[in-house]
Amino acid sequence: MGCCHTTAASTESHISLSLCDEEITISQYEASSPFSSKSSKLLTSEFLMLGESSSINFSQFELACSHLGINPRLFISQYPNFIESLKDSPQTYDIKKIILVCILLGKGKPREKCNLLFDYTDANSDDIVSVKDVEKMLSDLIDASLILTPMTAIGHNKLSLIEIENYCEGLVQSKRKLIKKLKYCIMGEEKTLDSSQFDVKIFDSEILQNIINPNGIRILLKNQHFSLSSLEESPITSDNKSDAFFGRESSGKDLSLQLRSLNDEGSPKEVHTATESMQTPEKPMVIDLNFGPGQKEKLYLYRNDDLDTKVKNFARTHRLNKKEADGLLNYIEKIRQDAYKS
Repeated sequence: MGCCHTTAASTESHISLSLCDEEITISQYEASSPFSSKSSKLLTSEFLMLGESSSINFSQFELACSHLGINPRLFISQYPNFIESLKDSPQTYDIKKIILVCILLGKGKPREKCNLLFDYTDANSDDIVSVKDVEKMLSDLIDASLILTPMTAIGHNKLSLIEIENYCEGLVQSKRKLIKKLKYCIMGEEKTLDSSQFDVKIFDSEILQNIINPNGIRILLKNQHFSLSSLEESPITSDNKSDAFFGRESSGKDLSLQLRSLNDEGSPKEVHTATESMQTPEKPMVIDLNFGPGQKEKLYLYRNDDLDTKVKNFARTHRLNKKEADGLLNYIEKIRQDAYKS
């Protein structure tokens, strides 16, 4: 464990990506958990219907899962460490932990997840969040991505608890520094934000969109050198977003792309949903990109990934220009259509 699969040179304004074995395995199981087959909005609404209490018992957890089409006892038997991490006592589950992992693991467009995240942060339900509220939100998100969601990878003969803890302990050292940076990205000099301002800050920032999924948060923790430029401190307009994002003219590079699958048979596996077949995690398709001699990278693609966000983040990491990124997006859209035809 621990060898890196992709690397990219560090620059002040771009995040370098280094996916190690632990991260790849954790991300696979997060993407294959029962919660990942449902929308974040549906998941959160179902659990919030249980009432105003900060905790729920097993019967309530079982009822909510059943309403969602998730077999609760199979869920617990397949993901015991993950379920255990959601508890606040031997007999009860912490509803805030559940809501947070539902937002992080569930499906949904970035703007929809932003709205759910604001509701989570707005404890007083007054449509206003303060600097302190945002600090707590960021702390909770980081904790969830290091302590809660990685537990989905335990018990499948891939990673041990010790291996995951060691990996996450290395990342948690950057927590305070990351909170400070992200808090400024969100709040700037403001003391409070309403829901529309919060939405604009998150949705218009390539960096901040990483906080709505656990893999993105861990990547940010690994890459503390990213720049707090005007790109991340203020909304990006449609007129300047392209130039600000790519930051350079077309290089004329000929991107050679080739699809391969992690499947032994050479074709993508059927995605596992939250039904009786939860034993094996979804395996991503891997797109090999050849930038030139000795310049090869991989893009891991899951069935439910938001392609626009996926490609934009990849383009930022690997310094692709707009023409290259648009070509990559079109290519991937065709790949996914062909690969998952029913």
